[in-house]
Amino acid sequence: MADCIKQARSPTTEQSRSPKAELTCGLCYKDLNKPKQLACCHTFCRHCLEDYVRDTLNAESQTIDCPKCQKVIQIPENGTKGLPSNYHILAQSLSDEIDTGAAFADFKCDICKVNKVIGYCFECTKNLCEEDKNKHKTAPVSRSHHIATFTDGNRKVEKDSYCEKHSDNILKFYCCQCSVPICSDCKLAKHENHRTEDIEDVAFRDRERLSKLMEILRQYLPCMNDAVNSAENAEAAFKNHANDTIECINHRREEVKKLVDQLCDGAVNYVRGKLEAELQCMVPKLNDIKEDRKFIERSINITEPVINMGEDVKIVEVTKDIQNIVNNLPEPKRIDEKKFIFNAGVHGQSLMCKYVGTIGFEAKALKHDFSFDNNNLFMYSIIPVSETEAWMSYYNSEESAIIKVNNYGKEIEKFSLQPFGRYRMIMLENDEFLLSSYGEKKLKILRNYKESLFAETPFEPQGIVKTADNNILVCCSDDVETEDENTERALLMFSQRGTLLKRVDSRLNEKEKLFNSPKYVCVNINGDVCISDEDGKAILIFNKDLKLIGRYEGCKNTNPFRPRGICCDRFGRIIVTDGDNHKIHLLSSSGEFIRYLLTEEDGVRGPVLVAIGPGNKLWVTCKGLIQIYSYLDGAGLLSRPTSPKCVK
Repeated sequence: MADCIKQARSPTTEQSRSPKAELTCGLCYKDLNKPKQLACCHTFCRHCLEDYVRDTLNAESQTIDCPKCQKVIQIPENGTKGLPSNYHILAQSLSDEIDTGAAFADFKCDICKVNKVIGYCFECTKNLCEEDKNKHKTAPVSRSHHIATFTDGNRKVEKDSYCEKHSDNILKFYCCQCSVPICSDCKLAKHENHRTEDIEDVAFRDRERLSKLMEILRQYLPCMNDAVNSAENAEAAFKNHANDTIECINHRREEVKKLVDQLCDGAVNYVRGKLEAELQCMVPKLNDIKEDRKFIERSINITEPVINMGEDVKIVEVTKDIQNIVNNLPEPKRIDEKKFIFNAGVHGQSLMCKYVGTIGFEAKALKHDFSFDNNNLFMYSIIPVSETEAWMSYYNSEESAIIKVNNYGKEIEKFSLQPFGRYRMIMLENDEFLLSSYGEKKLKILRNYKESLFAETPFEPQGIVKTADNNILVCCSDDVETEDENTERALLMFSQRGTLLKRVDSRLNEKEKLFNSPKYVCVNINGDVCISDEDGKAILIFNKDLKLIGRYEGCKNTNPFRPRGICCDRFGRIIVTDGDNHKIHLLSSSGEFIRYLLTEEDGVRGPVLVAIGPGNKLWVTCKGLIQIYSYLDGAGLLSRPTSPKCVK
């Protein structure tokens, strides 16, 4: 019969999902030996469980995590010994084997070697006959062993349970009041007046009740099966969705790679096309310059022998020819320096601009397109609206107004402003203007020739700009001609509804200033705020939160730097006028000097305002003159010109 049990307790791979899988220890994966059951109904060898408890027990809570289901299990104070034994599952397996006709009828008792086997001791792993089974149950050393009996009509695990207080007494009774098994001595003593029953009767009723409870569990099991199936389906669907999402991401990765390749290929093609177009202009000029040089060299080479060896008449003739050449020497031809602009550190309106970069082309010497007289008007704002037209705000001895002019200086449209004073402006949607009225301490909207109040300022407003977040930033200061410790200067941030959102004061502390007199302001493609601080002799760069991130104080070896008008190009670079030095500076987006864009040698004297408009036209207001230059060629990486042309 022991062989039968061994066969029953060794499940195959196919049986691993059947109830027989419970015959294997979940720790050592061998046949169960002295099985102990946890509260989660998982069973393990006692010695395996003892090792596991020793290694993983939470001493504070006296708990372990079940090795199979990870449920938290409370361990009794006396350790694994206090956990319930689970020999019944082995007995059930053996009973099933007998029902299937397993050969055991000829097995003999392992003790007497004669009598027929009717039972099996799990602790001793011995087959027992009826006589030796009874002896086994009464012997002190084996009376607590679990014996599976398989007589006809009576299959069960027999084990006499003994009273903890009266160790020689079997628990034969059940106290109904205390709900505990008791021995005969306990019945007469502690439970004398309690209602008691024979333990066999109670077990008989509980077996029936237990069967009914099992039926309830069996009826509930399909619900759990549905729940498991639903959970497994949800898990599978989630995994499939994750895989689909990963596939979409990888597909998008390839699309982005393809887009980046297209953009970069387009930029490279633009550079190559522009190079070819420019070389078509440069090469003939270069050949002409080389030919002029060769002519001079030939003249020298031919003349030197005449000087050394020529007769008198020849000397006279050659002198006349060389004198004619010298008198008509042309100004050496020059090829203007040109270069490409590539910037991958500008955020712009597209994430691609940041990581792929923007591309453009510029000549070192800007091409002058137009200029016209400004009739000695005091200009305070300029907003180009096309390659040939711009709005300007001005005042003179007679009036303050906003006018629209073309590149010949012809007035196209005009709004007179009241009261008389200095107005700076920006253009909003639908041909509306937002004005800062110096003298009124107001911001006003000009719409359909009518003015309306936008907001009031605590002191005089000057430069004004719309931020990347569509808020309104205003540079404010008291009279800039006088300054004392009470002079107020600040940056004010307003919402689109005119609500004050933020104020940044000029003073950091009693000794330090952030700025002196902010007059002009612009926002670059990164959303950084660039402020021209004339009295502070600096350009200040703030981030979107108005935290100072950069500062430029002019170049050395010049007169004091007094910046005024300021604007930014599409690369985020800063363009600022320096009237006292008759220069226009070009700075990086972080405020580093790149070069002088225009100087007095280019015809720029006392520049005040500067702005970039459509067609990359640079508008500059100077003393008595407004000038327009071609600034950049190419429109960036995402919208490149399709046919590069030579910029002459």
